[in-house]
Amino acid sequence: MKKHLIAFLLTAAVLPLAAVVKPDFLYQDNFVFCAARPARITGAAEPGEKIVVRMLDKTYSAVANDDGRFLVQIPAPGVVKTPFDVTISGAKNEVVMKNVLSGIVLFAAGQSNMEVRVKETLNPEAEAASADHPAIREFKVEHDFDFTPRTQAKGKWTVVTPETAPEVGAAAFYCARILQKEMDGIPVGIINNAYSGSPQQAWIPSESVLRIAPHRMHSFIKYAHLGREGVRKRLMEIHKLQSNHDTGRKPETADWHTGSFNDSGWKDIKVPGYVETAYGENDGAYWFRRSFDVTAEQTAKDLMFTPGIIDDYDEVWINGQLIGRTGTEVKDSWNVKRNYKIPAGLLKNGKNVIAIRCFDSGHAGGLFYKDNGGIVIRDGKAIAIDLNGMWKIQAETILKPRKWQPDFLPLNKMYHAGGVLYNAMFHPLKETPVDAFLWYQGESNAGTDDYLPMLREQIRIVRRDLKNPRLPFLLVQLAAYQAPVKDANQSGTWPKTRADQAAVRVPTSVFMIPTIDIGDAKNIHPLNKQELGRRLALQLLQDVFKLPAYKGAVAYPEIRSATLKDGKIILALRNDKGMKTVDGKAPNAFAVSGSAVEVNKKMKEDFKFAAAEIKNNTIIVTVPEGITEPATLRYAWTMNPEVNTVNGNGFPLLPGQYTIRK
Repeated sequence: MKKHLIAFLLTAAVLPLAAVVKPDFLYQDNFVFCAARPARITGAAEPGEKIVVRMLDKTYSAVANDDGRFLVQIPAPGVVKTPFDVTISGAKNEVVMKNVLSGIVLFAAGQSNMEVRVKETLNPEAEAASADHPAIREFKVEHDFDFTPRTQAKGKWTVVTPETAPEVGAAAFYCARILQKEMDGIPVGIINNAYSGSPQQAWIPSESVLRIAPHRMHSFIKYAHLGREGVRKRLMEIHKLQSNHDTGRKPETADWHTGSFNDSGWKDIKVPGYVETAYGENDGAYWFRRSFDVTAEQTAKDLMFTPGIIDDYDEVWINGQLIGRTGTEVKDSWNVKRNYKIPAGLLKNGKNVIAIRCFDSGHAGGLFYKDNGGIVIRDGKAIAIDLNGMWKIQAETILKPRKWQPDFLPLNKMYHAGGVLYNAMFHPLKETPVDAFLWYQGESNAGTDDYLPMLREQIRIVRRDLKNPRLPFLLVQLAAYQAPVKDANQSGTWPKTRADQAAVRVPTSVFMIPTIDIGDAKNIHPLNKQELGRRLALQLLQDVFKLPAYKGAVAYPEIRSATLKDGKIILALRNDKGMKTVDGKAPNAFAVSGSAVEVNKKMKEDFKFAAAEIKNNTIIVTVPEGITEPATLRYAWTMNPEVNTVNGNGFPLLPGQYTIRK
């Protein structure tokens, strides 16, 4: 008997466990169905197993195929505003999706400007406090890459509340809340599928990149044999090889963090600043110190020390007390903003001392982040104490930089390789029913010749994989960025990309949303995502959901042609009713060139900024002095044109370049 029992146990140990029903990653609590399109629930189960889905008092079923995959097809559920459960049952188990709704589903994708969160936009505290939207949910797809297409990704549905709103993607959320308001409280689901810094080639299949821009496949071809896990393993090995490591504080620094320590013999350094300015190209542990004055009123308050980024790791003391630290446990600490609380009573009326131990493991390091006020102490949002300026610095441990590993940069930017984000982040969402696709990308491909064909391929692939050949595709045109220029020939790379984005427009299905007037000279991530969200929503309400009240709500003015007449350039416009300038001044950002001349065996035009006026709803441009044969007119053709011309609805005149007719 004992022998038979042992034999049974040994046999059972090697038999595979019976598969349980497991819905795919998207089907979780707080899910939002696309009301207007047939629905589907997919997942894994035992081959041949019957899967039953119960929802809204109806039952649907399917049988898992030989690969253990199931697809339960469901008729379009229509709008459902009251939360309901969805039960997915197999022979061995059942899974319940709770708090489900049905309404609009927006697929929001691209790079960082689509990823920017509510807390990084205008009035973040007020926006979050008012964000009580239980019928708006966001599914944020986790960042990843792969060399082969996947069926699964990671992420979760989040209900938008004042507590969760700061982390929600801003552009799509600001769009969604308008849709919900104008469409009688309809639920809205947002699939946020963006990756900061990602280029266009990463979002289309590798075979498409090989056909359109084969040079973009170099990293893919070189490293694909490692696989995703191999790349990550190699990166960890490289990091150990080329980064210096902190061995801890030396005994002689025992009192360097205290207020009583005498640092008069230390070097001076201007902060924000790099360690390298004081100690050359070296790594290691360095101390920053300075004194500052505090009022009696400030001592009684909880304040925040907000130095921005400290590279790489830090410990911060005030008056000898540790208020915060960021160490090796924080991923990418060199790119994480610090926010350390200074409790009431720690500061004293009069002189106070702050000491920071900064460890630089490699490359540039220090207190050099200049955004958001620099190195400051805040009382709420306001700057209470400005600590920018001269500090003292002293080296604790100086380490020579380690040899740079040649594979580090390409492996660290593997998400730039052709097809890898498509494989890991988009392919798993194939055939997901959605109402519209929102796309904000282009900064990482600005000025390149292969961007336009890749963008066209992006539109084709999205529609193919989401099984909707006329899926509305809303493309955000690049905003204004960098300092305005005085020379019209210094156009930069973004005007070409804006023109490429305008070139893919199709009046009935591909819409371009301009942001030329809501950019930021100092921030590649413009704060005014509220206006962007409004423009996205207006386009959807007018052209996708076709609400009668919004017919004619969106029409962006655009130059159709430029004609020379009696020494003036007369512009023919479309969507030009009520043309004006927002500041009441003459229209800006026009430039004119004469005929091209040969320079270094290349034909080149010399552009000059030109004066313009609006007369009888027509824009008239004066030919600049010195140009006798005007050939080309440009409008808003620089990185950050100072635009001020709008139509009667307040929409900006679109950038463009035009041959001047004689």
